[in-house]
Amino acid sequence: MQCKRAKGWISAIGGLLPLTILSVVAAPALSAATVESRISGSWDDAEERDNGRMVRASSDLEMSWDAGGEQAVGLRFKDIPVPQGATITRAWIQFTADETTSTPTYLNIQGLTGYVKTFKTNRHNLTSRPRGEAVVQWTPPRWRKSDGAGPAQRTPDLAPIIQELVNQKSWRQGISNIGIIITGEGERVAVSYNGNKHKAPLLHIEYDEAETTVNQPPVVNAGPSRSITLPQNSVMLDAEVTDDGLPAGNISYRWERVDDGGGEVTFATPDMEDTSVTFSEPGSYRLRLVASDGELGGFDEVTVTVNQIPSAISSISQVSAFATGQDEAGNWLPVRATDPAGLYIDPMNSHLMVTDSEITEIPEVWAEVGANVFETTTRLDQLYGEYDVSPPIAYQQPNLEAAGIAKCETDGHYYIVNDDRQRLYRYAFDGNSMVMVDAVNTFPLTATEGTLDPEGVTCDPEGNIYVAGGHGINILVYRYDGGFALQRVIYLNEAQSISGPEDVPTDPEGIAFDPVSGHLFVMNNDSDEIFEYSTEGAYLGRHSIHGFRPKPKQPQGLSIGPSTRTPGKMSFFIADPRVDNNFDPTERDGLIYEAEIERP
Repeated sequence: MQCKRAKGWISAIGGLLPLTILSVVAAPALSAATVESRISGSWDDAEERDNGRMVRASSDLEMSWDAGGEQAVGLRFKDIPVPQGATITRAWIQFTADETTSTPTYLNIQGLTGYVKTFKTNRHNLTSRPRGEAVVQWTPPRWRKSDGAGPAQRTPDLAPIIQELVNQKSWRQGISNIGIIITGEGERVAVSYNGNKHKAPLLHIEYDEAETTVNQPPVVNAGPSRSITLPQNSVMLDAEVTDDGLPAGNISYRWERVDDGGGEVTFATPDMEDTSVTFSEPGSYRLRLVASDGELGGFDEVTVTVNQIPSAISSISQVSAFATGQDEAGNWLPVRATDPAGLYIDPMNSHLMVTDSEITEIPEVWAEVGANVFETTTRLDQLYGEYDVSPPIAYQQPNLEAAGIAKCETDGHYYIVNDDRQRLYRYAFDGNSMVMVDAVNTFPLTATEGTLDPEGVTCDPEGNIYVAGGHGINILVYRYDGGFALQRVIYLNEAQSISGPEDVPTDPEGIAFDPVSGHLFVMNNDSDEIFEYSTEGAYLGRHSIHGFRPKPKQPQGLSIGPSTRTPGKMSFFIADPRVDNNFDPTERDGLIYEAEIERP
């Protein structure tokens, strides 16, 4: 109570005597209370070995010698109904002996601060948690019999530890948990929850509390930092908000982005405690959850790291360079492509298809050869067939500049692009001839969406047809179902880059789909580099062929197939027409490079 002093007088025999009157002024009443809480789940008590390995669901708790080393024991008592800031008068933990032990034992007991979650299996999950400053030392006497649960199995007064915990600003009556960590040396073995849930450790608390209650702001835990790797681009945010229920017990939530860099961030339910969030690009994103009870608010932040897809290639090395066209004496080589432009390796038989985009422009050569697609081996030492793909179908012009070539295994047809007519042609192949059956204009949209110079084409196992072009730095993605249908456009000049905008091909030519990684590879003529992308257009890396010999002049066509040097490995095959016959019609100096792939 509080006392207020006042002066007055009272009559008495012989006169007036001075009187001091004490008037009682009411203070907030204090009430004494007792709380007991027993371990209530197999994940609420745990042991951490000296190597950090977590053990849950054990039948006993070894304090602290076990498995050849000293360990830590963790206890979690749930939803403690002690008011925030209450005065703790006494507290202890009552254990039940699981074994008789007499080894001298010296234990240190501390509290775990913050919101205490269940113990997990990741290493050091107990000892890595923050602790309070209060420490109570316990030197337990002998435990003379198993199943004993008396003073010998009871800790000293833990009031300093419990007081420290309930004084935390984040403490919420009936919601917060009390976490205890016990370390030291010696051996006392207690019954755990899984040993006998009725004899699991029991926390006893006695406290005094003021009857008046003050509204406290919500305590927000936005959850642990997260890390994902593309193509996974979304994650579930598992937050936890606790509140004292004042003033009306209603909590509002708001998820928001804190940083202003990187790509777009989309919350599925930004006004809910838990929400999924989607990211458009790799990067590190800071996200904030704000919670309000109508009067007071709290917040917490979480970082989500969206990692780039790792490159599928660690290095490439040249295996060989195979010549096409004619030798130095003017004799025809097995593959009579004077300007090889496109390549495709059939995974069923490892046959290599080679296109020539300029052979029709040399009348005497075209008259003699009469073919612009050549079927050979990956060593180019044997010819299986020569095919003329120029004859058109109705309403189409001849395909006189056959560039990139690919076969879609989903429909068994070949697709060849023409870099002069801006066309993607579809062919039926019966083993003896290629017959044009359909075509589509690759410049149907705008200068930024279409391509004026389609150079390369490839297919993936899903039937998507990717067309790369030299003018218009993009990849068109088609599907064929009774006709060509443009699905989307991959803008390479907007692709995510690790080091900057220089990671964009300036003259994309050949394109190849890697069946091992599912990545796309684009041959860039200007820099003698193979650029690597995901099928969504995320930039993943680049791989140089600049040091190849003979030095590349105009690398164009690109395909991936079995290595001719190392069984079980894959190689890039790269077409280089060398000197374009537009500039020197007498040149017959084509090359096909092989570069073996090393994977991480």
